[in-house]
Amino acid sequence: IAMDADRTKSLLLAAQQKNTQYELLYVIDAAGNQTVRTSGKLGNRADRDYFKEAMSGKTFFTDVYISATTNSPTLTISTPVKDGSGKIIGVLGVDISLKTVWDTVEHTVIGSSGYIDVVDNKGNLIAHPDKQRVLQKDTVADRSYVQAVLQGTPGHQTAMSTTGEESLVSFAPLEKYHWGVITYLPKREMQAAYNHVLWSIFFIILAAVALAGICGLYTAGAITKPLQVMVGMCRELAAVDF
Repeated sequence: IAMDADRTKSLLLAAQQKNTQYELLYVIDAAGNQTVRTSGKLGNRADRDYFKEAMSGKTFFTDVYISATTNSPTLTISTPVKDGSGKIIGVLGVDISLKTVWDTVEHTVIGSSGYIDVVDNKGNLIAHPDKQRVLQKDTVADRSYVQAVLQGTPGHQTAMSTTGEESLVSFAPLEKYHWGVITYLPKREMQAAYNHVLWSIFFIILAAVALAGICGLYTAGAITKPLQVMVGMCRELAAVDF
């Protein structure tokens, strides 16, 4: 724009080298023509929303889309470029690869078999263990917990996961982008943990009863009371709806 193209490209390439998630950076003049870009051919982008919104003075975030270059989720951010007087003379744009989000989700396990989803502002999957569902722009917007997180509400509930398994679902919004992060812990894992607690208490009770028999009636009387308390605990645990 104000600087020569070679100097501008050098600055953009330096920024890209420091931020590997920057798939592409470019500068667009006031007529919508790309004057510099870090790779590929220059073109006119006057019809793009990200150009129009930035020329109106806004920093704009596009919806997530699948990049034709990397075949992974990508987000474009555009911001106005101003001269010394504050007049908007062009737009700086950057295409940001969300592959790092994919990698994080892929390598994070909740419990033994739980997982994470990331959804965009429309309830479409940005990250999911099955990448094909992301590439196909699969939507999960009809689920109550997705609707809640897109409204900016964190929380948890027992519900069907996006893989069709009853789970403890926890969710939190990424407010800046209007996205949501959702974790799933299968109910069967919760039940396994619950059963482990019950068996531990059962064996403690057996050991206490054996000790009571050895120590005689006097000692048995002293042990019976806490045993009754533990039996009550078992009954309370058995009544819990996991």
